[in-house]
Amino acid sequence: MSQTSYENQPLIISGWSVESGVGVNSFLLSAALEAADRGYRTVLIELDTLHASTSVRTGMTHKTRNLEKWLEYRKNEGSYMDIKDYLLNSKIWLNEQTAKNKSLQSIIEEIHPNFFQFTPSQEVDRFSGYNVPLFDDMIAEMIEQLKANGFEAIFIDLPSEILTQGVAQAMSLSDEIVVMTDGDLAHTVYTRKQLDSFMKEIDPDHFKIVINRVPTELIPAVEKNLGYKAWLTIPEDSKMMEYSMDLLPAGPDGFKKSAVKFLDGIHLKRKRGIKAVGKSEREKEKAQGFFSKLRAR
Repeated sequence: MSQTSYENQPLIISGWSVESGVGVNSFLLSAALEAADRGYRTVLIELDTLHASTSVRTGMTHKTRNLEKWLEYRKNEGSYMDIKDYLLNSKIWLNEQTAKNKSLQSIIEEIHPNFFQFTPSQEVDRFSGYNVPLFDDMIAEMIEQLKANGFEAIFIDLPSEILTQGVAQAMSLSDEIVVMTDGDLAHTVYTRKQLDSFMKEIDPDHFKIVINRVPTELIPAVEKNLGYKAWLTIPEDSKMMEYSMDLLPAGPDGFKKSAVKFLDGIHLKRKRGIKAVGKSEREKEKAQGFFSKLRAR
């Protein structure tokens, strides 16, 4: 695909893995933040309501600007509300939530205002997530409204349960589908079966297979079990947990480089005149981070 393919239509990227915890949300969040930094009006939709983590990773949560409130209105009233009133970005959070969460102000200020999240709030956990209503037509409605609101890059974090409402439609409407796996044999075998099934319905060129947390020397063995070559590999990085605890959602350098490589590979180049944002002061001063403080004791 060329960059001109995205000029009049939003680029839609969905991400799926056979099991939660493989790294899809972390990767999509890092890529979405990078897309925002490149000058694109970007949104990350998180449909995995049973394992929602975006609002925790970014530190941004809101009682009304979230996915569950938008869907609850659809359930109760039979129609969808204007999605713009349910989106959350750093500018909105800082205007409305700073007084209640002053300790997070400096953290949220680092998130590019081009990045929006349309995700479950921190009030949704693995139990209440079962009560969030999902609908067959919700993805098409989301995309249509987001397009009307000027969004250029739409990232969709899909639940592992492929029969969940919205998963099939999201894949069918996506320009790029990230399928992520790790070195676990059961994960790899089941991912292979699902890929074979997916590719009967969707053009194989839309799929981008990403292997995460596998040592370089073992990647050929994983690819053999998978039956497909990896489009991208993400190196093991022992600092992922540390960056997560320090609320640095884009991840450490190695992880961010993978997101950069991904966006370059799908030709979502930096817009002209948009300068890259350098490392934040918190990234430069990792010696003051959570784990670094523990090690210093």
